[in-house]
Formats: sequence, structure tokens, C-alpha cells
Amino acid sequence: MFFEAPQFPDFYGMYGGIIFNVGFTSLPGGADYASLQVLNDHTYCCEVSGDMCKDGGEPPIDQADTCRDFHMRRIATRKDDALRLNTSLIITEFGACTGSASCVMEITAVADACDDHLVSWAYWQFKDFGDFTTTIGKASEGLY
Repeated sequence: MFFEAPQFPDFYGMYGGIIFNVGFTSLPGGADYASLQVLNDHTYCCEVSGDMCKDGGEPPIDQADTCRDFHMRRIATRKDDALRLNTSLIITEFGACTGSASCVMEITAVADACDDHLVSWAYWQFKDFGDFTTTIGKASEGLY
């Protein structure tokens, strides 16, 4: 079972990119099923501030250091959460952007942060199914 904390208050830069620990004090499926549970999370540089992705839905390339720092801190915090809960961690949602240099920067920053912290990751390819959860809007994957 993959489980995750609500994406607020980290989400959309409500607190300037502060990363909070997940609120779980124990595994939601119970200790007897610890081997069948994995902490799952998302990370997007757009979470750093409300205007980070205002131009086109992707973080500007000149914010690469800010994005890399945010992903490193978020994944380090989630790894600490996973260790505290005695479970594994996977990052399954990030990117959701076009084929731009900014998108490559964003995906690389997340994958590098995961690799640095020995955290599993899986990239999902965004397709247009009326998904309102991404900032990229109508520019995704050239489907519009």
C-alpha cells in the first residue's frame, strides 16, 4: 500500500517552500503489515512560491539552484519520515511539464535528489485527461 500525507501546507508555496514532516506517528496499515507499506510523495519546484511557475507553468531556468535546494530538502525530510516510520519511500509525482530546458532541469533535480538520498522514484508521463492538479495547463505533451 502506498500512502501519503496531504500535500498542504507544503503545496503551492503557502509558507515559502517550508517542508513539514508528515503527520503520521505510525503506519496507517498497522505494524503487522509494515513490509507491505510505502510512503509516497510528490515534489514540484512550483511549491516554493505562488509565483514560481507563473510564466508557462514551469519554474524558470534561472531558478535551478532554488529548485534543486527545495527538492533536496523535501526528499531529505520525507526520507527522515520514512525512517521514523520504518518504511520505504518513493517519489511518484514530479515533472508534469513540457520538453523545455526548464522541464529537463526540474526532472533532473528531482531524480538527482532521489539518487543522492537513495530514494526510489518513478516518472509518470502526463497526458491530458482534464487534470487540474498540474500547473502546466494546456502546454502538456503537445496534446492541445
